Amino acid sequence: MNAQAGIRKIGSFAQGTQCILLGFRYLFSNPKLIAYAILPFIVQVAILVALLAMFGGKFSALFQWLSGWVQAWHIQNPDTIWLKTMNFFLWGATEFFRILVFIVGIILVSIAGFVIGMVITSPLNDLLSEKTEATQREPQTVPFTLHYLWYLIRGELAKAVFLLAVPLALLLFNLIPGFGTVIYVALSSIFGMWSMGIAYIDYPVSRANPTFGPRFAFYREHFAAISGFGVIFFIPFFNFIFSSPLVVGSTLLYMRLTPQSPQSRP
Repeated sequence: MNAQAGIRKIGSFAQGTQCILLGFRYLFSNPKLIAYAILPFIVQVAILVALLAMFGGKFSALFQWLSGWVQAWHIQNPDTIWLKTMNFFLWGATEFFRILVFIVGIILVSIAGFVIGMVITSPLNDLLSEKTEATQREPQTVPFTLHYLWYLIRGELAKAVFLLAVPLALLLFNLIPGFGTVIYVALSSIFGMWSMGIAYIDYPVSRANPTFGPRFAFYREHFAAISGFGVIFFIPFFNFIFSSPLVVGSTLLYMRLTPQSPQSRP
C-alpha cells in the first residue's frame, strides 16, 4: 500500500511539472488568451527591471556602508612583507564580501519583485486564469467589484507573508549542530516548491473556494502535484518573465485535479 501511494505521489509530481510546459503550449495555441497575457507580462517585467536598476544604482553606496568594518582594518602605506600580506587578505575579504552583498541583494530584489508583481497583477492573472478555464468548461466566475479586487490583493499579501514567514522560521534548524543546515535546506526547498505552486494555482482554487479552510485542504491533498509545478522555484527569474504561461499552466493543472466540475462556492 505504501509503495502504491509513493508511485501515485511520483505520478502526481510529474503531472505538476508537465503542466509547466503545457501552459506555454496552451497559451500560444490560443490567440484569445494571449491578449489577456500581454499586460501582466509587461507589468511584471517592468517591475523587475525597475528594481534591478534601483539596486544597481544604490549598490556602490550600500556596499560602502556595509563594508566599512572590513575597510577599517586596511593598513595605510604598509612597509613590510607581513603588512602587505595582511592587506592582500583584507582586500580578498572585501571583494568576497562585495560578491556576497551582490548575491544577497539580487535574491532580495527577486523576492520583493515577485511579491510586488503578484500583488499588482493579481486581477489580470485571475482574469487570465478564468479565461483559460473557460476554454474547456464553465468556470467559477466572480463579479469584478472593489470588494473582489481587495479580496485578490489581500490574498496575494497573505501568500507573500506565508512565502516569507515559513522559510524564516525554518532558519532555526541551523542552530542544530551537525545536520541542522541539511535539514533546513531540505525543508526550505520542499516548502519553496509547494508555496510557489500555491502562488499560481491559488487563482482558480480561490474562485471556487473563497474561504481559507477549503483552499488549504486542497493544497494539502494535492501536495505532490502542486510541488511538481513549483519546481520553477529553483530557476532564478523564471517566474518573472513567464508569469502568464505559469498562470495558464496552473489553471490546466487545477482542471486535471478537479476533472468532473469546478467546486461549488459555499
